[in-house]
Amino acid sequence: MFDPVILFSILGRDFYAYGVWIAASSLVCALLLSFYAPRRGLPKGFAWSFYGWCVPLCTLLGHLFYCLVRAPHLFPGESLWLLLTPWAGGFGLGGVLAGGALAALIAARRHRIESAHAMDAVAPFAALMLALSRFGEWLDGAGHGAYIENEALQFFPLGIKNMYDEYFYSLFLAEGLVALLICALLLRYAKKAPPKGYVAFTFLTLFGASQIPLESLRRDQFLRWGFVRVGELVALALILITLAVFTARARKQGVPLWRLLLDWAIAALCAGVGIAMEFAFDKSDLPNWIGYLLMGGAVCVMAWRVLLMMRLCAGKEARYAENASVADDAVPAAAGSGEGGGSGGHHERLQDRAG
Repeated sequence: MFDPVILFSILGRDFYAYGVWIAASSLVCALLLSFYAPRRGLPKGFAWSFYGWCVPLCTLLGHLFYCLVRAPHLFPGESLWLLLTPWAGGFGLGGVLAGGALAALIAARRHRIESAHAMDAVAPFAALMLALSRFGEWLDGAGHGAYIENEALQFFPLGIKNMYDEYFYSLFLAEGLVALLICALLLRYAKKAPPKGYVAFTFLTLFGASQIPLESLRRDQFLRWGFVRVGELVALALILITLAVFTARARKQGVPLWRLLLDWAIAALCAGVGIAMEFAFDKSDLPNWIGYLLMGGAVCVMAWRVLLMMRLCAGKEARYAENASVADDAVPAAAGSGEGGGSGGHHERLQDRAG
């Protein structure tokens, strides 16, 4: 229904507008990161080191993820060489995110900085890159939602028109705006100097929670396993990874086991609601708006519980650091008092002997 926009062709190879848009967007994000990173205490060369690794890793792993998801349909009809030919097209968000994380770890190791510190600096610009990539999806004929039946609503930017003059909801704009909002929230949160790693995990939680209902609204050529949308599984995995990491931290900090089990039970219940709504969209007469309202509420509750656990861990870490600082300040004072008392007692003993 929507054809990708071709800019030009050279020697029989087409160059697509979306590919040029992604290349330009990634360069803009790297440039902004190069100004931001030194303000967060990172070396000046970190941003470009990250960019140098990010582009090939995101491209290769994103394409590999796509091929693995589509393996039953691609192989054995296609050669295995397709796995290493990203220029053939086809990318998956799960592989792209993995490539970006791996690039940040490599750049952090190269510049001898903590990986959590590097991840925190990269996270807002990962959200910005996702926003820009979403805004440009219409160039690739993707990012649209359901058909708009009401003619009064058939206008841009609410809808986008295809080659048959049919209007579909401009889902790419909604996803881009949400990612842009996440970027702004992360930049603001980073100014509060949270513990290292918290900005990155906040990104995973917010992005994952927002993607579940937005991916469900897509009507383009999204990746799926049967009726299950891969994008929703990736988004859920991001939330659960964060929950698992902070469950382990909270347990070490002495948080009661019942509290942690309660959070996991709530997460399981919310995930169950989301799965039930996916079934309901196809198998029941439940109005879609009610289903999406329930799904959105469930993912909001799940994200809220994860963020509450993160806040709990951050508070305990702050109190531990404060107590450690007080203890460190008390040691020199106690040592000085001990030295003074020792010399005073020695002086008194000398006076007694003299008497």
